[in-house]
Amino acid sequence: MKDTVNFYMRPIEGLTVLVDLDAKQVVEISDKGGNIPIPKATNTDYRYSTSQELRRVIRLVNPISIEQPKGPGFTVEDGHLVKWANWEFHVKPNARAGVIISQARVRDPDTGDLRDVMYKGFPSELFVPYMDPSDGWYFKTYMDAGEYGFGLPA
Repeated sequence: MKDTVNFYMRPIEGLTVLVDLDAKQVVEISDKGGNIPIPKATNTDYRYSTSQELRRVIRLVNPISIEQPKGPGFTVEDGHLVKWANWEFHVKPNARAGVIISQARVRDPDTGDLRDVMYKGFPSELFVPYMDPSDGWYFKTYMDAGEYGFGLPA
């Protein structure tokens, strides 16, 4: 990407390539972008260290210190049961999936009973679609880390 480090700011809309990774071959190239121009690189570098204008305009905040003088607002029992506010859940690391949250329950404010909310969940598999069904966007998601194997370094 010439003149920018932010390749997300310069998409080639409508261009998708289907690759067979086992055969190491391009299976299909689809260009449905028509006459959509590629955005210019001007002002797409988001890094503070490279922007003289940002240095003049933005005054950095002083360091912040977050503390809990009465101790943490949660407890961890038996190495995996987290109790926080009116919540209880189990936390477990997994080599492939990353963090696993299971048996999540919330205390009902009316009855005081614990209600089951989730049996098992994987934060690495959070799925927030861009809501665009076109070929160039339907597969793109935010924080779908499991898709790329981010759980491996857990």
